[in-house]
Order: sequence, then structure tokens, then C-alpha cells
Amino acid sequence: MKNLKSLSLQIKTLAEEVRKHLGCGFDEVIFQNALAIEFRKHKIEYLKEVNIEIFYKGESVGVDRPDFIITRIGGFRKPVILETKVSDKISDNHRMQLRSYCTSLPRNNNPVLKGFAGGMLLSFPSCDIDSCAATKIFVVDSRFRVLVDEQAEEDKKGKKKK
Repeated sequence: MKNLKSLSLQIKTLAEEVRKHLGCGFDEVIFQNALAIEFRKHKIEYLKEVNIEIFYKGESVGVDRPDFIITRIGGFRKPVILETKVSDKISDNHRMQLRSYCTSLPRNNNPVLKGFAGGMLLSFPSCDIDSCAATKIFVVDSRFRVLVDEQAEEDKKGKKKK
């Protein structure tokens, strides 16, 4: 069975296909809709903007809607949150939003959400003036342990060049 890290590469490949065809300068929803087309084309099952309860100290305080909850990719059938952004960098605010979803999703009663595997944050570049901006991905497991952080890797490379 595939692991979450290898599945994230599949998702990133689809996102890069979307970016290649759309380019830059669109709102997040345009990229989400195109990504949903790619998911259907590749038989990836998902829920789009489904309500999940958000919890504070064990108490429900309301609902929010992650962009996607992927429910099946091939033989992998554990729910994975996918949050998309249009931004040149993955920020700590983006990571914290994903963390909030990852903390609350396992507490939800919907049987489709049982067995939560982790989350992904996918960032489409906001502009591509020099054609070098890349789609980036951040991936965590169900305990929010970082599996992939392309923004951190890019930042490290940038510091070494200085």
C-alpha cells in the first residue's frame, strides 16, 4: 500500500498539470475546480468543501470547510485533507489552518472521515513573471508530523546561497 508521502507526489503532479494549463493570476477556486477535474479524470475520490466540526477543549465550537477531503486514491482509502492556496510561499498561517483541520477532523462523527491519515497544503504560485515559480506542497501525518515541506527546503537553499 502506498504511503502518504508518495500519494502527495501524485497530488503535486496533478497540481503542476493544472498550473501548466491555467498559468497564474486566478483565484483559489479556479485552481480547485481544475484540480477536481484532474481528480475525477484519475479516479481519485474526494469531498469538496464539506463541513467539519471544529473543536475547542473537546467541545464543538462551529464548522469550517477544508477545500478537499480525499477519500480514495487507488488502494489508499484513508481520508486526507487537502487545503489549497494561491501564494508564492507556504506561510505559518497556512500551516496552522491545516493543523486546526487535522486536530478537529478525527473528532467528527461522519463515518467517511474515520481512519484519518493526514493533511496536505498545496500552494499555487500567485505570479509567474520569470517562469520559475513552482507549485509547493506541505504534508503531515495524522499527528501533524511533517513528512514533506518544500517551502522549508526552498528557504534553506536560499540561505545557503547568501
